[in-house]
Amino acid sequence: MRELETVTGQLVNVSNPDPATISIEDIAWGLSRMSRFCGQTVTAVAYNVAQHSLFVANEVEDIIKNSNSQLPPHRHSDIVLKALLHDAAEAYTGDLPSPVKHLPKLRPIIISIEDGLMAALYTSLNIVAPTKEEQEIIKQADRIAQKIEAHAFMMSRGKHWENLPEVTLERLQQFSEPLDSLTSYKLFMDKFNSLHRK
Repeated sequence: MRELETVTGQLVNVSNPDPATISIEDIAWGLSRMSRFCGQTVTAVAYNVAQHSLFVANEVEDIIKNSNSQLPPHRHSDIVLKALLHDAAEAYTGDLPSPVKHLPKLRPIIISIEDGLMAALYTSLNIVAPTKEEQEIIKQADRIAQKIEAHAFMMSRGKHWENLPEVTLERLQQFSEPLDSLTSYKLFMDKFNSLHRK
């Protein structure tokens, strides 16, 4: 069977996804039940990908505010929405840890699958794919999130992780505890509904 069955009953062909089978509810539900960092965190409740996605979206909001951007407000919302969805393909593939995702033999296959899923998602939700400039802002926020998450949840506090940005000690202390999956799902959907222009 080449199709992945989702919680809403869709059958998604991950190698050739039909946009009609992509559902934001499936994405939010799947991400809210998926542990970040392969579940190898020190907390009693696993930190999930939906909470990470919310963190990255909020970080992008802060980056835009602090940059004195001249973009119109609707463009701000568009970028934040794309940040919220930056890991959406993982709702169908799982959150592969970076050491697996970057294996030379697997990397082209994983990129192809993720790109296909994201293209179907953007078509399904009538969203324009991120520009290079938007991708850079989202990546910056994602790296900040990784730094803070590693400090909060990993045994090593991320000291072995490469290319993470410097953040202040105050920022490291301001991170919230992991949320349960249902709370993460609801917050993800609330954020999506506040940003998505139908």
